[in-house]
Amino acid sequence: MLPPYSKTGTTHSVWNSYDAHIPLIFMGWGIKHSESNKQYHMTDIAPTVSALLHIQFPSGNVGNPITEVIGR
Repeated sequence: MLPPYSKTGTTHSVWNSYDAHIPLIFMGWGIKHSESNKQYHMTDIAPTVSALLHIQFPSGNVGNPITEVIGR
């Protein structure tokens, strides 16, 4: 017997490529207008914001700042 959701979609426990694309926009003073199609990960957001604010990276940080945003 198929699960009831199999006819209408997926659940949170199933990975699909269409669920993996996360649009990300940085705006504000000092952020240059640009765009990128490079692959980044959700774990890159916190170190990017930390670099913009010139503060220490979060404890347990595993990502890297997005260089197009921080200008390096």
